[in-house]
Amino acid sequence: AAPCFQKLRRAMLTCVDGSLARARVLTVVPVLFALIAAACADPHAPVPRRASRDSKSSRSVDATRRVLEQVGKGSSGHRDVPKDVAIAYIAMGPVIRSPLFSHAARSAREHGNWMGDIFVITDQPQCAPPGTTPIFSPSKPPQGSGMEIVTYYKMMKARLFAMIPQHITYVLYLDSDILVHSDLQPLLNERFRLQIPAHGTRIKETANILMFTRESVAQPVHGGLFFAHRVLSRNCLAEWGNQLLRLKH
Repeated sequence: AAPCFQKLRRAMLTCVDGSLARARVLTVVPVLFALIAAACADPHAPVPRRASRDSKSSRSVDATRRVLEQVGKGSSGHRDVPKDVAIAYIAMGPVIRSPLFSHAARSAREHGNWMGDIFVITDQPQCAPPGTTPIFSPSKPPQGSGMEIVTYYKMMKARLFAMIPQHITYVLYLDSDILVHSDLQPLLNERFRLQIPAHGTRIKETANILMFTRESVAQPVHGGLFFAHRVLSRNCLAEWGNQLLRLKH
């Protein structure tokens, strides 16, 4: 992974693009979280000494490791980590190497207090941030499929459960530019609304996917964040995939 750290370090030194200014913040209570993009440095500036680069990378890894070693300890002394729940990101192409995504994944640990699995679907698994589990996916759609690259990436959301391990029942999907700013436990507790209904319960009385709504007629729900169940959300995710193929966006 050394080449990846070198590229990441150079990217941080040379230029942090405007995507930082567009970063979104995930929080249970709405907050205003401002991010100021750093000014571009000389792209031809020499890379710092290896010792300095390794030292800073090591500190970042150590910080993540310290969070993981707490194993969910909270004010009560211990927090149980559900084994059937996971967070998932999709980070294809240059996204996997961006400082913004690295910060987003780290925020789920450090601010969200999440100690369970974090899966990253990517075409460059060697570049996955510390504390995450990469899952390889080809960088391009199957040859001859006629699928646009944007549609291919979006289709991964609809196919999440086909890519993550079978023991995961619930998955909280986050776009790669969403920053966690508070404890995720209240949101993760919402998974109990995604339960297979008892005998005699009408299926429409049970939610099959949890999404944030927004004030838009064209796109009434936010596709960049959702909470899904392997069984109950299957039909909804399949229809979402079908619509993506029909609409080609």
